[in-house]
Amino acid sequence: MMTSNILELSKDLLDPELQHELVETQTMNGTTYALIEQWGEIEAGLTLVAVEDGQARRLTADLLSDPEAGSIDPAIIQGFFQGEELLGQISQDIDLPDLPDPIMPLPGLDQILAVPRGGHLSQRDLLTAVHNLAIWGTTADGQVEMNSRLLAPAVTNRGRRACAWAVNRIVAFALGRPAGGGLATAEMVKVLRARDFPVSRTSAQPGAIIISPTTGNRIGHVGILGEGDLIYSNSTDLGNWTQSHTIAKWQNYYGGGKGLTVEFYHLNPARFAISPMPVA
Repeated sequence: MMTSNILELSKDLLDPELQHELVETQTMNGTTYALIEQWGEIEAGLTLVAVEDGQARRLTADLLSDPEAGSIDPAIIQGFFQGEELLGQISQDIDLPDLPDPIMPLPGLDQILAVPRGGHLSQRDLLTAVHNLAIWGTTADGQVEMNSRLLAPAVTNRGRRACAWAVNRIVAFALGRPAGGGLATAEMVKVLRARDFPVSRTSAQPGAIIISPTTGNRIGHVGILGEGDLIYSNSTDLGNWTQSHTIAKWQNYYGGGKGLTVEFYHLNPARFAISPMPVA
C-alpha cells in the first residue's frame, strides 16, 4: 500500500496539531500495520494504525504513552523498529519499585541542590532540589547531561519522544530516584496520582511536576514548574532540556487546544531521600 494512501486513510486518527510521517509498515494475516511518527516543537508520539479493506483504525496514539499500547499483540510490535526494547517500555507497573536511573553523581551536586543531603526531605526542600536541578539542566553542564539526542533510549528516536525520560532524569539527579512511569506520560501520571500530591495551579510551587498525559489521538507532555510560571521540559526540536512554556501557554495549547487534562503534582517526600553519594 502506498505511503500517501496510508497517511490519507489515517489522517482523522492523528493529532491535528502535529506533523507526521510514515516510519514503517508490515503486513500480517491480510492487515497492514503502520507506524506513524507525529511531532511538534516540543512533543512527539509514535502512533500505530491498522489498515484493512480500505479502513484505518488506531491501535494506539503513542506506543510509549498510551495505556492501549499494553493490549496490542506483541507479535505486531516485535516486527517494528526496536520492538524488543519497546515491549519492555510499555509494560510499566506502578507497583514495581522505582529503580534509580543508571547515572553518575553530578560534580558539585551539593551546590546545585542547595538543600541538606541524607534522610528524608521536607516538602520545601524537595521542591527546591527539583527546581534547582531543572534550572541547572539549561546550563552548559546541564545540556551535556540532559542531551536526549545522545542519552535517551533508542526507542525515543534520538530524544524526540523523551519528555518523560527527561523529567525522570532531572528528578533522579535531584532525589536519587526517578518520579516513575518510564518513558510514558500516561504511565507517569498513574504513579503521580497514586503516590504524590495533586495541587491546583495557584498552589503549585517551583519544582512541581506539570503533566498533560496522552489521551485518545492527542499527544501529551510533561515538565517541571519554575519560578514566574515558567516550565522546563525536553524539546523535540532541540533534543535537550529547555525552558519550553509558561503555564498559560501550556494550558492554552494542551488544555484548550488539545483538550487534555493539565495536572500539577508535588512529589511526596516520603518516597525520596537524597542519600550521601561520592561525587565524581
